[in-house]
Amino acid sequence: MAARENRFKKLYKSRNDTATDTTVEQLLAQEEEKTVEETKKAKEKKEEKPVEEPKEKVVVPEINEEKEVLKTILEESDSTETAPKKGVGRPRKYQDNPVMFNIRLSAQERDIISLCAQVKGVSKTDYIMSLVRQDYEANQDLYDKIKDVLR
Repeated sequence: MAARENRFKKLYKSRNDTATDTTVEQLLAQEEEKTVEETKKAKEKKEEKPVEEPKEKVVVPEINEEKEVLKTILEESDSTETAPKKGVGRPRKYQDNPVMFNIRLSAQERDIISLCAQVKGVSKTDYIMSLVRQDYEANQDLYDKIKDVLR
């Protein structure tokens, strides 16, 4: 038995170029010619313009003058403080950035702190900070003396 001919392959090979195919090829050839002509014209224009030297001498400022200019710019930028941007979300509770401080507690101690904070109606952090502030205010003289000695 002889192998059967693939009729799709036969149709593909026998297909002639359509009018659209030839038109597209012609348009691409025209565009190519235009770009080649444009690049030639651009090169000619570049070659025609001679490089002009500056007629006036350029004054180069000294380094000290540059430093003074930078200082004035920095001072101006410092004096013009902008209002902080209001972002999306909950506003910050503190003005400065708080620092993380981890404490290892037993489960019982943690429960006591949670209970006391709930009774007072504040967060656990606020409750602990109120206790620290009370202790510092009560013994401030002692803490200031110790701080002076440690310096």
